[in-house]
Order: sequence, then C-alpha cells, then structure tokens
Amino acid sequence: MPTASLYSPKVRLPVQPPEGRDCSGSLRCGELERDANLFKKGEKRN
Repeated sequence: MPTASLYSPKVRLPVQPPEGRDCSGSLRCGELERDANLFKKGEKRN
C-alpha cells in the first residue's frame, strides 16, 4: 500500500522536524526563550 507508506513519512516529516527540532533542539524556541530570559534578567551570555 503506497498510501500508508507515503502518508506516514509525509505526516511525520512536516510535523516532527519543525516542532520537535525547533523546541527540542533549542535552535529557535530554545534560543528565543533563553535570549528573552537572559535579556529580561540583564544577563547577556553568548
């Protein structure tokens, strides 16, 4: 069944990488949250 094979990766690819890697990988969500926390506290650590 090519439908299930194409449906599985197509649904897990666009949903997992953006949301999973963005927040879990602290690439955007993590960096933004850390930047906001450090900026609010007045501590700028690169």
